[in-house]
Amino acid sequence: MIKILILSFLLSINQKVTLKDGTSFEDKILQTKNSTIVFDKNGSIQKSLIDEIKTIPKVTAPKIEFSDTIPIKEIIKISNEAVKKYGSAKGIIILDNGTNILNPDGTQINKFHFIGKILSPETRSWADIRLSFDETRGSIKVLLARTIHPDGSVSWLDYSKIKTILPAQGMAFFNKYKNIVFNLPDVSVGDIVECAYESELLKPYDSKQFEPCTFFGSGEPVIDEIFTVILPDTIKLNIYTRNGAPEAKITKEGSNKIYTWEMKNIPPRTEETYMPGSISLVPGVFCTILHSWDYWFDKESNWYKERLEITPEIKELITKVVSDAKTKEDSTAMIYHWVQTNIRYISIKGGLASGASGHPATATLKAGYGDCTDKANLLATMLRGIGLNAYPVTVYTNDNGRIPYREIPILWGNHQIVEVRTPKDTFWLDPVSETYRYPYFGASDHGILCINASCRSLDSIPVPPPEDNARNYTLTAEIDTNGNVMLESYKKYTGATEAGLREYYKYTKEDDYKDRFQEMINAESPGAELISYEVGSTKDLMKQFYLQWKYKMTNYPTCVGNLWVLKVPEFNKYEFPEVASATRKYNIEYSTSSEVSHHSEIKIPSIYKINWLPPALKIKNKYASYTAEYTVKDNKITFIDKLCKYERIIPVKDYQMYKSFLIKVANYSKLPMIIQK
Repeated sequence: MIKILILSFLLSINQKVTLKDGTSFEDKILQTKNSTIVFDKNGSIQKSLIDEIKTIPKVTAPKIEFSDTIPIKEIIKISNEAVKKYGSAKGIIILDNGTNILNPDGTQINKFHFIGKILSPETRSWADIRLSFDETRGSIKVLLARTIHPDGSVSWLDYSKIKTILPAQGMAFFNKYKNIVFNLPDVSVGDIVECAYESELLKPYDSKQFEPCTFFGSGEPVIDEIFTVILPDTIKLNIYTRNGAPEAKITKEGSNKIYTWEMKNIPPRTEETYMPGSISLVPGVFCTILHSWDYWFDKESNWYKERLEITPEIKELITKVVSDAKTKEDSTAMIYHWVQTNIRYISIKGGLASGASGHPATATLKAGYGDCTDKANLLATMLRGIGLNAYPVTVYTNDNGRIPYREIPILWGNHQIVEVRTPKDTFWLDPVSETYRYPYFGASDHGILCINASCRSLDSIPVPPPEDNARNYTLTAEIDTNGNVMLESYKKYTGATEAGLREYYKYTKEDDYKDRFQEMINAESPGAELISYEVGSTKDLMKQFYLQWKYKMTNYPTCVGNLWVLKVPEFNKYEFPEVASATRKYNIEYSTSSEVSHHSEIKIPSIYKINWLPPALKIKNKYASYTAEYTVKDNKITFIDKLCKYERIIPVKDYQMYKSFLIKVANYSKLPMIIQK
């Protein structure tokens, strides 16, 4: 029996046919009969011999369908002129042209046309094309795919080389998409690549979800970038622009209104250490046909009413999970950690409702897996079960740039977490990570807005205090008269740093721990002898993670005559690459706040005396503070310091002040102690 039903719409569409003997071929069905199927190239085959027939997604690309390209001579001319102006670039984007069309029936068409001059191996990747589409809701058509060589000759894509594959899973809300992939042929440095395609969305998830947006510019120069939105003139388009985006040119064609934005000769974007996400920097155009958040608030809040039901199964689970809790905070932590570690992260979305608001909590509990929306739903439901006001909220993580939620109601989100409101405060939890200890949550969620549909609000997630992302180092050392040092080191962590290290050691074999510690002490002093080591629990999230070790170093001080030039062990010089340049174009943008502290006690032989110690330092501004002090008592030197960075974003206007601060810290960390015999 054939595994799929062959219907009339399959005629003349490419199929992959697998026979019961294991052989397969691709062909078109010309005719179906009672007992046979007639194929275009393989003739008649008995149905009883066929095991399976699968439709190959239709990807058409006859080059004659596309008439909007520039003549080859003109493309080469523009390219040559651009090279004279931007010859040091890795590549030049000659044309970036995108069009979004909303039809009266709610269907949508997106068109894209790209022409790029390859000037280095890095931009050779422009020839590697990957296009996403949902075959259950629309189609995609490659209109043009070719390589133009400097002499004007053309290499066309062999369209039989186009492949359809499943995308890699990630933190996306939707996972019904497939990717069409192909490589433009015969591409070398100096060539021009050109590709045009059209995608059609016949079954939108929601008729109100028309949110065309664009961001002008690139890491490489752009000669001409065009963005067009076409929709019925009866629909009012809500537009927000920023960072110098041009005003739209508005025209009419029949019953449609056409909005066009264009920028020419856009210089390449400057790259800087710790710069914001590119979409926060470049000229941007955001559009939607909605004019308030009410529509999405209504829709999503109704979804959540269905998905956050506290069923008998969930009640039973809550009782079990919090059985050892002594306080409400203990219960909150135990539930948070349970969802983190017992529900595997897998993206399984299939539609707008399940994508944006997740599956019901009971379904996720039963499955044992889910994506960020599913885990957020289950966590919120369980927290509600202990009397907390908990809500799944949508965010756009801070490592990708800022979405202007307050300026325009576009439902752009790449992650979902949980907001908890109590009479005293509001806090957030992110159950996707398996290694964050309560009350900490992902650094990429800090300092951003979240969409809380249930409460009909846009809420600011604050940057936590520095101690919530801390590295606290404690060290004792004793130096003998020969310069050998016995050391004990203890390091404890909080927040993102703790979660990252816990995850690293969780997935490192315990048999390899010793090698990791040996590498760390060798970095301090090659040939150091590891005596013992200990790693905090990687599984029990109720316990703070730590690292502890004991080791011995030989000939540690630098000898200059009868002097020892000594540095504090494991106090590495502070380095700040974010302030390496004389000036900055963009804000410094960290993922979150941070704290680093040292408490070191160094016992020196009694025959030595302190010749010089760095003086105490105490400096502070509104973004950071640093304190450091050396003290001496009974031939024991104590060094204590703390560096706190309070803010996630340092504006360009304060760069010089902030740079001066960090340089003082860095210079101080280089100062040695001088010990005299």
